[in-house]
Amino acid sequence: MLSTYEINMTTNEVKEYLDISHFTFNNLMKQGQLNPINKDTWRLDGSFLFKREEVEKLKEELEVEGITLYQASKTYHISMYQLEKWIEEGELACTIQEHRNRKTKFVKEDDIRELVQQIERKNTIYT
Repeated sequence: MLSTYEINMTTNEVKEYLDISHFTFNNLMKQGQLNPINKDTWRLDGSFLFKREEVEKLKEELEVEGITLYQASKTYHISMYQLEKWIEEGELACTIQEHRNRKTKFVKEDDIRELVQQIERKNTIYT
């Protein structure tokens, strides 16, 4: 049988598990996405306690699919302008998701890798 410690997570464990800052943690609590089970007695317990299954469910909701345009530009050495141009022309599909309290464009890494390889093939023909 699981002990209470294994079923529940402390504040620091939640922040580490979700890989979020203290500021983000507080925002999630204010928004009601993180609800402690010991809201009234947290001072006696030393920390807020959260149900592990709820934290795992929240992690799945916070997961983002793909990478941001900024991450893509740094990883593949492509300008942000070029990425935006590909999206505008329809060569690259993107999804807009809430990320770090902002609406951010995400692209699939495989799609970018494919476009970069196509460009490299074209460039090798001309050199």
